[in-house]
Amino acid sequence: MHSLKTHALNRTAELVAEAGTLLTALASDSNSPLAIQEAAPQAIALLFGAPLDAIRNPVARRLASGGITHVMAQIGRDDLGAAFRAGVNILVATQYAKVADYLRLCKSIELPDEKPYTTTAIDQLFDDPKFDVPMKEHEEAPDLYVKGYDGEIIALSRRSFAVRFSQEMLKDDTIGASGHVLQSFVILAARREQRAFFSKIVANPTLVDGRAVFNSTDDNDLGPAATLSLTTLGDGFGKMARMKSKVGNELGTVPAFLVVSPEKKVLAMSLVKQLTIDGTPASLDVLVSTEIPAASTGWYLFADPEIAPVGVFGTLRFNKGRTLIVRERIDFRTSSPMVAFDHVFGTAVVSRVGVVRGGV
Repeated sequence: MHSLKTHALNRTAELVAEAGTLLTALASDSNSPLAIQEAAPQAIALLFGAPLDAIRNPVARRLASGGITHVMAQIGRDDLGAAFRAGVNILVATQYAKVADYLRLCKSIELPDEKPYTTTAIDQLFDDPKFDVPMKEHEEAPDLYVKGYDGEIIALSRRSFAVRFSQEMLKDDTIGASGHVLQSFVILAARREQRAFFSKIVANPTLVDGRAVFNSTDDNDLGPAATLSLTTLGDGFGKMARMKSKVGNELGTVPAFLVVSPEKKVLAMSLVKQLTIDGTPASLDVLVSTEIPAASTGWYLFADPEIAPVGVFGTLRFNKGRTLIVRERIDFRTSSPMVAFDHVFGTAVVSRVGVVRGGV
């Protein structure tokens, strides 16, 4: 009995290994149903404007070259809706990365619903006010104090919109009009978020402590005379490094982003190239905001949001961190399939630690 059981276990292991090998071979076969099914969403994303460098799957590229009719013929009309929805979400991700630069400056949070939430507990700073005091013998380690920064209240807003296509337009779209329409909706949503966040920064809102984000008391405002230059950038680096925690410890935070108006982009990029340490360029990315007026000389330094989050962008928890999602099932068995979006997001300034302003 024991030998029979051992033989059965060994044979089972062999069958599992063989099945795994067959599945791997099937997935690597570009003509297999499994490979085509997996590549279909990426092919849809390519058809509607996702950049080629974002989709490197050769099966997806081959499917896309035949158009929507070819994709439908390969995977079937009933499966096209799911592939289309997944493909549009890929398109959303690639377009947002190009348009919504503000996401790089903010920390992402998920809220369970659309009610307003204070930001008190979003960012917590663990700091020990007695970190440099030698411990006495048998003395317990000092407690870590949890200090939450009190910023604006974040509330999510929702906007739904939809675009309806005819089957004929999708099948015979030789000029890519349907893709341009979808991209326009996606870019519109990304720009809406971009404006919402940067308009807050430029407006210099008042936080819970009664002081504006930029003020002389907290020493993160260089003033209107500090127009963008190597000298003022150096001053900004110093101001950020000297920022203090709630218990008074200097944080030594380093700027990661320089935000300027479109008119100052070339100047900003030129200055950043001159910031080198032992021949290595400084790690400072230049971002542009049209919310900064053309005539303004204002500029802003931001820290890495993982180290010192100044702003947050909120999404609904079930949206998995996305602010724009495809809302409804897309049924391609109808004569006029519809793509419906839900745009749910909120932005808030939660701390002034990690941002410095100059030229305003």
